[in-house]
Amino acid sequence: MSDIDPMTVVIVFFITTHVCWVIWKNYFQKCNVCGGKFRQDSYKDSMGHNISKNVTVSIWNGPRRNTEIWKCQSCDYQETKKYWSWS
Repeated sequence: MSDIDPMTVVIVFFITTHVCWVIWKNYFQKCNVCGGKFRQDSYKDSMGHNISKNVTVSIWNGPRRNTEIWKCQSCDYQETKKYWSWS
């Protein structure tokens, strides 16, 4: 049997953790008002071409302003999150 490289285990652990966090962030949040499902309704990127509500295409590799609109599926509560990122 071959030995498992510890660095490979660490990298796989961080990739798995990141994937789980992204899935939780996008699909398992609850509304602060009623406790219903809180989902991302749209995503806009200032330096990209917005193809649909949640898909943006860009070749710009620099700072950008992002806007996310989150909506509750039960009570229509809406929250807008604006932030800067370096992608």
